Amino acid sequence: MPEVPGATVPGSPIPGGPVAPTPGTSLGQRVTAIEQQLAAGGNVRYDEEQTLTEEEQQRARENIQAAMGDVIIIAGDQAPPIYPLSMTVEGALTNGTDPIVFPELFFDGFSDGKVSYSNGAYKLYWISTAWFLEFELYAWSNTETVDFPWEINGNFAPIGSATGTATLASPYYLEADHVGQLCRYGDSAPYRWFVAEGEGSADHWREVFNLPEQLPIANGGTGATTARGAVTNLVDIENIASTSYTLTADDSGRILRFTAASAVSINVVGDLGSKFNVRIIQAGAGIITITPSGGAAVNSYGASLRTIGQHANVWINRVAASTYNLSGDLSPVIQRAFLTSNFTRAAGGGVVNIPGLTLPVVAGKIYRLKTFMSYVGTGGAVIGSDVTTPALTSGRGLNIRAGFTGQYNFAGLGTVSGAANANQSTIVDGVIIPSANGNVTVNLNVLTSGSCDVLAGSYLEIECLNP
Repeated sequence: MPEVPGATVPGSPIPGGPVAPTPGTSLGQRVTAIEQQLAAGGNVRYDEEQTLTEEEQQRARENIQAAMGDVIIIAGDQAPPIYPLSMTVEGALTNGTDPIVFPELFFDGFSDGKVSYSNGAYKLYWISTAWFLEFELYAWSNTETVDFPWEINGNFAPIGSATGTATLASPYYLEADHVGQLCRYGDSAPYRWFVAEGEGSADHWREVFNLPEQLPIANGGTGATTARGAVTNLVDIENIASTSYTLTADDSGRILRFTAASAVSINVVGDLGSKFNVRIIQAGAGIITITPSGGAAVNSYGASLRTIGQHANVWINRVAASTYNLSGDLSPVIQRAFLTSNFTRAAGGGVVNIPGLTLPVVAGKIYRLKTFMSYVGTGGAVIGSDVTTPALTSGRGLNIRAGFTGQYNFAGLGTVSGAANANQSTIVDGVIIPSANGNVTVNLNVLTSGSCDVLAGSYLEIECLNP
C-alpha cells in the first residue's frame, strides 16, 4: 500500500495485511486516517480483535463520496462560513474635523448575543438595543432590531461629535447565483455543510448539518433545532388561490398548493432549467390540468395530464431540454363511476342527477362515453333518463333499450321510458367532444305516478381517446 502524505493511521501499513492501531486512538482519528488511505485507493483493515472496523470504513467511504458531489467548496481561510467573513463600511465619515475611513471588518465573535466584527480599533457590534460602529471615541448607531448586521436596511447615524452617515456591505466570496446552493467546509471528515442564503443575492452561509454523524448544530437563527429541521426549513410551500398559473424557474424545489374550488390550469412553458422539479397539491375541489406550451412536452403514464381529485399530489421533473415527466395522483385515461346502492325516486319533482354517476371532461378532448342503467318501476311509473354533458362541439351515439335502438345526440333526446312494474335497462354508447370543461352526468325523472329504483351496479364510463 503506498504511503499517503499526512496519513495518521497508527502503526505501520503492511500491504495486504492488518494495521495495528495504537492504544487510545479515538474513533474519529481512525475514521479520518482510514478515509485518507481509501482516497488513495488502498484497503485498510484492523486486527480481528478490534471492533467497528466495517463501520469505520463505511463512514470513510461515505465521506469521500459526499465530498465528490456537485457543491461549492470553500477554503479554510474563509472560515467561519456560517457568517459573512467580512463587512465593509461605506460613507463620508469624520470626527468633526478629519475623515475616518473604516477598513474591512472581520468576524470576531459575539457581542450581547449577536455577531460582531472588528479590525483593530474599528468595530461593529450590538449592545442592548442598537448596532454601533465605533472608532476610538467616535461612534455611529442604528436601532433596527435585526438579528444580523447584513439585514440592516438603513443608515448608521452619528453620535456626539462624529459626522456623516454610514451603510454596511458584505463583499466576500458569495455571488448572486449561489443562492440556495450547498457548500462543503473543511478538508477532512467530519465535513460541515452550509447553504447560501440571501434576498436577491447570496450574502451569508447557514450551516445545516455535518457528516458523518449529522448532529444538531447552529443553524443561523431559523428556528430549527436539528439538522433535519434546518433542511426542512429550506422548502418553500405556497398556497395559491388562482385558477391559472404559469410555472417559472423559481418554482423549482417548491411545493405549490392550489386551493381553488373550480378547475385549475398550470402552464409549463419552454425550458425551466436542467434541475427543475416541483411538487403540486390539489388542495381544493378544482381539478388541475397541466398544459404544456412554448415547445414544452409533458409526458406521463397513460398520457394523463390531470389530477384525480382533491388532495392529489403530482410531481413535474425536467428530464431533458423542454421535456418533463409528470407523475403522481393522475386521472386515469378510463374513468368509471358505479352506483353502489339502489337509488329511489318518487313520482314527479323533475329531473335529478343520480348520486355518484358523474365524471369530469375537458374541452377539446375526445371521449367515448358509455352508460348502463338498470331500473325497476312500480305503481304505474313512466321513467325518463338521460345523459347530460357540457356544451359539445359534436356528440353522436346509440341509445339501446328494450324494444328500441335509436340514434342518440346527447342533447336531451332519446330518453328512456318504460311501463310500470317491469325491469328495464338501457345502454348509451357514443363519442363526444366537449367545447367546455364540465361534467358528464346521468339523471333520472319519474314522469307519472309510482316510483322507480335505479339498481346498484348501474354505471357511467368515460374513456379519453386523445389524452
